[in-house]
Amino acid sequence: MQQFTEEPMIDWQGAMSRSASQQFIEDGDVGISWRSEAIDNDESVELSTKLLEYGRNGKPVLLRRTKMHEDLLGKDYPLFVMTKEEFIEKATQSLTDSKLYERAARMTYEASKYFTMEASYKRLSSFLWSYQKDKIRVVFAGHDLKFLTMAIAASEADPQLEVKIDTWQGHATHDEKTSQKLLEWADVIFCEWGLGNAVWYSKHKKPHQKLIVRMHLQERETSHPANYTIENIDQFIAISPYIFEEFHRVCGIPREKMTMIYNMIDTAQYRRKKTIDSRYNIGVCGILPSRKRLDLTLDILEKLWQKDNRYRLYVKSRMPQDLPWLMQREDEKAYYDAVFKRIEDAPWKDAVIFDEHGDDVPEWMRKIGFMLSTSDFESFHLAPMEGMASGSVPCVLHWSGAETIYPEENIFETTTEIADYIRAYKRTPEKQAELRLYPQANFDKLIICKKIEKTIKEAFLYGASNKL
Repeated sequence: MQQFTEEPMIDWQGAMSRSASQQFIEDGDVGISWRSEAIDNDESVELSTKLLEYGRNGKPVLLRRTKMHEDLLGKDYPLFVMTKEEFIEKATQSLTDSKLYERAARMTYEASKYFTMEASYKRLSSFLWSYQKDKIRVVFAGHDLKFLTMAIAASEADPQLEVKIDTWQGHATHDEKTSQKLLEWADVIFCEWGLGNAVWYSKHKKPHQKLIVRMHLQERETSHPANYTIENIDQFIAISPYIFEEFHRVCGIPREKMTMIYNMIDTAQYRRKKTIDSRYNIGVCGILPSRKRLDLTLDILEKLWQKDNRYRLYVKSRMPQDLPWLMQREDEKAYYDAVFKRIEDAPWKDAVIFDEHGDDVPEWMRKIGFMLSTSDFESFHLAPMEGMASGSVPCVLHWSGAETIYPEENIFETTTEIADYIRAYKRTPEKQAELRLYPQANFDKLIICKKIEKTIKEAFLYGASNKL
């Protein structure tokens, strides 16, 4: 030990937490798992978890050649070492030979896959569940569950789960007696939105209970993440890769506590025949608050209408006057006053049609040829994806993270680009089928609900999913 601390070429880190250890591995280039022959030999059945963690992070590893290691990595693994001289030689090669480095890294990564939580669960789930006779009691808690209704319904239909709902009245407003009663009952708590619900449940949950928090985007702008009792949260779900990175970057949520599961769509509901005039109809769903940028949507309509007055904009949304609290904000009121005056004064004012907010979106989509997203920022923006499921063409004015959800060809940098694209677009049955296939393959409720149910069950069994 004294050599480690005194040798100038060794940076001795000492004991560290699991999260710090994971970061240390991520930051490193090559792992060392060359242990004593007393531990690693042909009779040994002890497999180093650090070896697997290096592999999971795509790092090559120097280790002793044993029968177990050959079975794991293959006899031709290039970084087996037996002597000090061989160790120095292979360590040097691993840092100077890029092809050898890549080959060894791929081999350790592929070997680690067998030991992931997902792979282990597949091997052991039927055996483990044979001992679970009682249903897992799940509480879904939140003020706005609209993005989770399909997952809740699927959980209620799952014979292994029993579901109750804790409906909050606001971000941090709830009936504490009801929440306390449900807390006493639950095995797993699932907080939709990481707001006051996540703060309260992370503070009050019991040691045997598991807590899952699904994050959108709004949480980033609040103080709630800073008030989590984070050691009591077993799993965070981010709804897109961008959201995953944002909550790690901005809120410091440890990566090992996070997983990514997209939002969901009932794509079957949108498989309806388009109306004849849909080619000239653009749509937008939701124009509140001002960051949705209805003004930019109007710019697109104006550019299209000036060259072809058959174009129409259909707006399906609550109106500003429907939200008195929003209109109490002077900047919001001024924005909408200006936008609606612009419409009233425009020669294309009759080309803007406001449809009532409601749950008939699949039928409404029949008349929409192009579905717009012109927001300043979004976490996912479900409406253009629902449009794709119906065969509408999504046109997304680039916001951070859009590229992790939508196809590159449907993301634009300016309103002019969108207008030019819509004007030139040639619709074919093949293109429409391709549009519908994309959300069906990636975001359909059958796929996403299974992932959420699996996360709940794995949290109950192990504490969290997606870990080694």
